Amino acid sequence: MSTELLQIFFALLIEIILLIIALSYPDRRRQLIILMVMTAIVGGIVFVPQVITAINSPPEPTATPTPNSLVNPITHIYDDFNNPAYDGKIDDTRWLVSGECNYLQRNGFLLIDHQPSSQSYSGCSFSGPFEGVGGNRIELFESKFLVKNDFQGVCCSAISLTIASEAFSGGGGHISCALHAGPGWLAGVFSINTDGSNTEEFRKDVRTTYNDWHTLRLEISPYDYKVSCFLDNSLLGEKIPKDAAKLYETTFSRYIEMGWPNETSGSFQIDDVKMIP
Repeated sequence: MSTELLQIFFALLIEIILLIIALSYPDRRRQLIILMVMTAIVGGIVFVPQVITAINSPPEPTATPTPNSLVNPITHIYDDFNNPAYDGKIDDTRWLVSGECNYLQRNGFLLIDHQPSSQSYSGCSFSGPFEGVGGNRIELFESKFLVKNDFQGVCCSAISLTIASEAFSGGGGHISCALHAGPGWLAGVFSINTDGSNTEEFRKDVRTTYNDWHTLRLEISPYDYKVSCFLDNSLLGEKIPKDAAKLYETTFSRYIEMGWPNETSGSFQIDDVKMIP
């Protein structure tokens, strides 16, 4: 017989004995006192050991997501571009480069330089082994960016943290936390497009400064899938996408992308890329 059943058995036995004793007294006051004592004893026998066991028992272990082996588990840094072995190029064990742009690692950051092109629009993206992450697991995507005040052209270049999936309704949906550059101005821009069209579901922007390091951060709440964009630790915007359920159901690509219209030039610097997981 288990310990719990024995406790209940003895508690009921004591309760019956005390009840018989209480009923043997004609004085109702004594009956009430004995019944109160009976209740305290029974409660002590049944519940006190359970409370003590619960207090002393170690907490149940919780499952933790498998970390990306390339991400520092303490700082969450994926690449700080400080490895001198990759100066003058890029760590191709971490980054897959798509598109057209000039890039190289130097002085502890990644430099991207663009010169006028005959194409109507050119750009490139930097992705890596962290592609194909479930939307319900993405918590943070962050990087430092510096936009040099060397933009030449009419309008406009951009560099962004982007998560994207073809599984959004309409396909081609993306969420972007970006810096947009134009002649004499620079802006932080948060935008959401989940239907694959050119119409943005949400957009918010704020002016900021050239030639300074700025930190962009995308966060996704694991509870309600609210997506937030931060510029230098200040909230730029937040929104629960209309296709928020897709964040749970599908996998996403995370990448840093940049682009320029034709006949424009400009340069970006990237440092301290972080992510969870």
